[in-house]
Amino acid sequence: SEDFFHVEEYPIAKFGIMSAKAIEEGRLMIVGDLSIRDITKSISFEA
Repeated sequence: SEDFFHVEEYPIAKFGIMSAKAIEEGRLMIVGDLSIRDITKSISFEA
């Protein structure tokens, strides 16, 4: 929700892709840095 993310104080969220690797036919493992509320964490997910 807007209150949880404090959107008035932190209006921007960013995701920077560091890598995208094929893990099987038609599937990728995406790795990147997600920044929300001035906190950045490395995350990965399948796409």
